[in-house]
Amino acid sequence: MTGWTGRMVRIVAPLVAAAFVAAGCSGGDAVSDLAPTPTVAGTTAPIGPSAVGTASFAFEPFTGVPGNAADELTRRIADAAGREGLNLVRRVGAPATFRVKGYLTVVGNPTATTLSYIYDVYDASGRRLHRIAGQEPSGGTSGDPWSGITDETLEVVAERTVAALKAWLASGSV
Repeated sequence: MTGWTGRMVRIVAPLVAAAFVAAGCSGGDAVSDLAPTPTVAGTTAPIGPSAVGTASFAFEPFTGVPGNAADELTRRIADAAGREGLNLVRRVGAPATFRVKGYLTVVGNPTATTLSYIYDVYDASGRRLHRIAGQEPSGGTSGDPWSGITDETLEVVAERTVAALKAWLASGSV
């Protein structure tokens, strides 16, 4: 990357990364600082590998995503969750074992665009238990960076998100 766009990416990317780090600084993210092991709604058994089919997730509206991309990502996460046997709560405010808040941002130029994402998983009391973070490259754009994000990119992000949630549940470290 050279010229004006290269300079902008070198300036903006660290600022975006710093914003993600600041968003995650809620104090006490170490495993030893986490709340007691949560339970699946309606039971007293700790969540572990068997909870993959019983725990439920409610995704809060995404932060930083335009409506059309948010709708498409939501649909793709729901599809991936269905394929993987992960229970999603689809009504806003409905009870769920976990709430997931997603923060997404895009940095782009005419040759490449990168979608960065962070999902924080909270228990029913509002304590953050887990964080999923990643980046996915996509095509370039000369205008709005979100226009460089393809359906394939959203599909990869959805699949990785669901796989990470399922792995986290199955790990027993919930």
